Amino acid sequence: MSNQPLKIFAFDVFAPAHLTAGSWRDAADQGFRYTDVSYWTDTAKMLEEARFDGLFFADTVGYHDVYGGSPDAAMRDAAQFPINDPTQG
Repeated sequence: MSNQPLKIFAFDVFAPAHLTAGSWRDAADQGFRYTDVSYWTDTAKMLEEARFDGLFFADTVGYHDVYGGSPDAAMRDAAQFPINDPTQG
C-alpha cells in the first residue's frame, strides 16, 4: 500500500459546456463566460479553497458529436462547441 497522498483534479474544457449539453439554458449557468479570464480565476480560487491539486483542461480537434451525420446538434446545444485553446489569448 502506498503512503502517497491522494491527488484531486477538476476536469473542465475551454468551452461553454462539457458533458452537460444545454446547461446554458439554466439561468445560474456561467459557461457563457468561458472566454473571460475572471471566470477561470474564480474557478481556480474555488478549487484552491476546496483543496484541489489542479485543473485538467480537455481539448478536441473536432466536433463533440455528429448526431444525425451533422454537427448541428452539438452546435445547437453548445456541447463542447465552440472549443478553444486555454493557452491562447
